[in-house]
Amino acid sequence: MLLSLKKNMRYMDEKLFVEYTKQCAKKINEDSRYDIFGIVMTLSGLLLEYANAVEVNISEALDINRIKTYIDDRNIDGFMKLIVQLTAQIKCDVISRKTTKSNEILTNILDYIENEFNNPQMSMDLVCEKFHISVSYLSTLFKKETDTTFNKYLVSKRIDHAKHLLATTEEQNGNDCRTMWV
Repeated sequence: MLLSLKKNMRYMDEKLFVEYTKQCAKKINEDSRYDIFGIVMTLSGLLLEYANAVEVNISEALDINRIKTYIDDRNIDGFMKLIVQLTAQIKCDVISRKTTKSNEILTNILDYIENEFNNPQMSMDLVCEKFHISVSYLSTLFKKETDTTFNKYLVSKRIDHAKHLLATTEEQNGNDCRTMWV
């Protein structure tokens, strides 16, 4: 049972992990070979493995003195509450990290578009290739964070630039606008 968990930990969400640890605790508790020490240590190990799998450090929150308190008090329910709390903390850390990374990627993409919007080859495929992301991810990220689509954003950039050129240049208006691919 523990080996199957370790194989899939990286893909578990908070609810699945908590449910799994509850099932483990129940099975361990029913097995007369385990005492409270075995239950708490096994579940602590599972939680640390889960945190490591999603690259979150919880070692300070789950230190040996805290674990010892639950063992000494024979408080498996309190320990299960701690597991639920720490699992929620892990989830928040993972979400925060993903959000930060997404914002960083989008900022870099917007900077790239700002500098390269007049490139006639500019497309979602080109941006995705440059930033090593999928078209689906770019599309979702762009819509979520800018409230518009990539293509609408790009066309809008080009139109705004063409308007600026029309307003500021009299002699080369036709040539400048054609170079913008509008």
